[in-house]
Amino acid sequence: MVMFPQLNEPQRLQYMQALGVTSWLPRQALEGSQNNTVVWQHEDEHTAAAALEPTATPAAFEQNAEEPQLKSQPAVESQAQAVALALGGLVTAVKVAPVSVPVLPIEAGIAASHEPVNVAPMHLALSWYASGVLVINDVPVQEGAAMSSPIQRLQTAIVNALVSCGSQTMPSATVEFNWPLVPGPHGDHSLAGAKSGLTYSLIKLLQDKTCHQLLVMGPAAAQLLQPELALGGLSKLDMGSHSMTLVYSHSLHQLLAVPSLKAATWAHLQPLLASE
Repeated sequence: MVMFPQLNEPQRLQYMQALGVTSWLPRQALEGSQNNTVVWQHEDEHTAAAALEPTATPAAFEQNAEEPQLKSQPAVESQAQAVALALGGLVTAVKVAPVSVPVLPIEAGIAASHEPVNVAPMHLALSWYASGVLVINDVPVQEGAAMSSPIQRLQTAIVNALVSCGSQTMPSATVEFNWPLVPGPHGDHSLAGAKSGLTYSLIKLLQDKTCHQLLVMGPAAAQLLQPELALGGLSKLDMGSHSMTLVYSHSLHQLLAVPSLKAATWAHLQPLLASE
């Protein structure tokens, strides 16, 4: 014979009320029954807490009728409130004063700091050259803007200028990074997600490759890798087993649109030429 645990009476009453079943309670405890611990009482005679007093035997019920006062215990009060809700007003519920917890200014600041910071959609082109140079270039998001042939030639010319025996014509490996990965309002537009996505793409691209110089061409890539770095700044970036010298300069598309910026970009690259 399988024995099931006894169902909590207030929970049973709430379940029956949710199903729309009328619950009937005995006026007095039944002899030989250990499950009828809740008896019906008129709300003017006893409180809801009194109705929850265990009455295993008729003698105990008579004793409780003579002494209706109960100990005010939190557990009994919570059960009394649950039964009062289940009976729909047949018994008097225990009134509990609402507790309002004020939000301190420091707590409000912490809550606001957890709100995600979104970034605008971006398109980055990652190009790795066998000479150990990696270029991350901002590509305009509008339709038709891609790494065209003039852009590729300008990028290769810059990379060849960084190495003593520059003879590269095309990058050995390329990756396109778009954010958000899923376009539309339901996609992840967060800054933290974009940083994680770009880091994953870089680790995957540089797997089993040598890289010691990183050219960050454009503000979008700099925002994800070195947001505190100013234009023309030099920094170090450690990613996995790679330790790269990072330089932040104008994007290749800006250099073609505004040729006068090429002189500034060439000045930004001088620390890399000195190290080479």
